[in-house]
Amino acid sequence: MLRKYEVVVDLDKLPKEVIKKMISYFNIKTELRWTDRGVHMYFKKPKGYKHKAEGICALGVEAEWKTSKNAPNGVTVKRNGVEIPVENDGVREELPDFLTYINGQRTYWVYRMGMGEITNFILINSTCFI
Repeated sequence: MLRKYEVVVDLDKLPKEVIKKMISYFNIKTELRWTDRGVHMYFKKPKGYKHKAEGICALGVEAEWKTSKNAPNGVTVKRNGVEIPVENDGVREELPDFLTYINGQRTYWVYRMGMGEITNFILINSTCFI
């Protein structure tokens, strides 16, 4: 069960190696649960948090966001009766801006200028993740 203060970012549209590089580059230390197709990342839900459950994050990657409201039964923690391996168990970092929903955008790596070093890094080094 998800708590009211949690949001899980589900990334499963990218190869796991790309996801791992992104996690390493951005030094994400929140709880991670690796699934067959990707990863569930557990974060603290920002105040006033409200948007669709599926869409494109600020990095231009398709994602799903699960909360206690849109996933009242929680997220998968077991597969075939076996608990999914956990990294950083119980750690909840703040949801980073680059993993938040961008309203109405199509899939591409960088949506807009003005996102500071994240955008600049991806524009200059667009092959770092893909």
